[in-house]
Amino acid sequence: MLYSGRLARSIVGRFEDALNAGADVSKINVDRARKAQTIGEVDDELISPVFGFTDKFDYYRQVDARPCLKYITVPTLILNARDDPFFGHENGKSLPSETDIADAPVRVIISQSGGHCGFLDYPGASRKEPMFGARLGVQFALEVEKTFYAGKNLACVGTVPKHSSVESSFNKKS
Repeated sequence: MLYSGRLARSIVGRFEDALNAGADVSKINVDRARKAQTIGEVDDELISPVFGFTDKFDYYRQVDARPCLKYITVPTLILNARDDPFFGHENGKSLPSETDIADAPVRVIISQSGGHCGFLDYPGASRKEPMFGARLGVQFALEVEKTFYAGKNLACVGTVPKHSSVESSFNKKS
């Protein structure tokens, strides 16, 4: 929740900057928006009124990607954490289900921790080290290349730089 509060304060700060610059705030309750301390309050007081949603729940319902997942035609990796402060995963209802995915080439990986985008491998890990999410993305891309595109003659444009730190992380023994 630390990240959520920090982000909310940052957004409210930008809102204050917009106010000072003369932005049209006719759709916003300025006093309530200034007091927003969580992402949910920011979504209720700023995002929803500005973009025409009735409230944060209407916003979340209309931008929910789960109904679209079954239409994906290219291999896709979805990585999320149960402790993501932006989503209420406690009850599991906001996570994609097998029904949501159907036969689409979608792999969903849910970690117990990782927050919104951290996915450090262990407590105290440095952000300079390749993170779990980055390594998993590379591993997924290599798997897709090997299986989904096997035997297909794909044109390559340009070159791909070598990232030895990511490559070496796959070779480490657990």
